[in-house]
Amino acid sequence: MANDLFITVGCMASGKSTLLKPFEPIVLSTDTIRLQLGQPTKKGIDQTCTGKMLKILDEYLDYRCSKGCTSVIDACHSTIESITRYYKYIEQYGYKVWIIDFRHVPLKECLLNNKNRPTYKWVPEDVIITTYNNLQMLVLPLWAQRITPEKVLPILIKLKTW
Repeated sequence: MANDLFITVGCMASGKSTLLKPFEPIVLSTDTIRLQLGQPTKKGIDQTCTGKMLKILDEYLDYRCSKGCTSVIDACHSTIESITRYYKYIEQYGYKVWIIDFRHVPLKECLLNNKNRPTYKWVPEDVIITTYNNLQMLVLPLWAQRITPEKVLPILIKLKTW
């Protein structure tokens, strides 16, 4: 499956990073980049560096795509704008974009998972609730192929060459 780009769509604490942990070498995580840019605190991951984080993410992803590498973007992608920013990889490199859809995970489960996270990864409950509600109304673009976490797992396992 050369030239595939997988992006996650789902609420905070819905299990995105947990599912992707075994595939870390091909995962670009917005939370990881934010943590590398700033000091983790008990108040959560610094969101003030989002602009810089997106520039780094784009640089990493552009480089990987120029080499024909399969990549997975681990982020909430709760708006259509956050998803459409990847359309350029279809045009520029001929990539197929897959959306790993975590929107089926119940809000109650996300809130519980959040409470069980390390404190530096904790997200305020009101932010989780707002994001969850936004995701329920999100219409996915037709140019991306929707796939469930259960169905993407065998695909990612086949890609694991390390």
